[in-house]
Amino acid sequence: MSVNVLTQYRHRRCLASRAIGGVAHADAIADAIKACDRGKGASCVAAGQHFENGPGVTPEPGKALSYFLQACALDVALGCRHAAANVSRGATVDFARVSALYEKSCDLKDGASCTILGLAWSQGGAASVGKKDHFKAGTFFDRACTLGDGQAVANAAFSTPPDVA
Repeated sequence: MSVNVLTQYRHRRCLASRAIGGVAHADAIADAIKACDRGKGASCVAAGQHFENGPGVTPEPGKALSYFLQACALDVALGCRHAAANVSRGATVDFARVSALYEKSCDLKDGASCTILGLAWSQGGAASVGKKDHFKAGTFFDRACTLGDGQAVANAAFSTPPDVA
């Protein structure tokens, strides 16, 4: 299929979904759920994002978290990161669970999660179980830098304790 034909197809589908009023969203959600049930982790993330943000459905944070956790269990870093973010927004935050989810995501080579852990350890945030440890923060920032997360470099510079700089 040529690029021009593919572009026209996508344009028609986009216009059709607008005209139908969300039916395409419902189809996309159903497809993502089916693929997730077949063990496709990226589809679990997509399903979670639908239920988190609500395009085509009413937002359901519990369902979103369930799909993100399923993606994380399938070793999809983005699923772990989204799950950690959702758990950290709960009424009662399970700091150990947040930390474990971000750490798994970082281990799966998600630089943003490594940066989040670095910030948490430098500031005593949820992912660090409320403790500060600048050495540990630096370790996570180094991993994030290695993985190409540009925010890690700036954050590492600002999180260095005054007696070390």
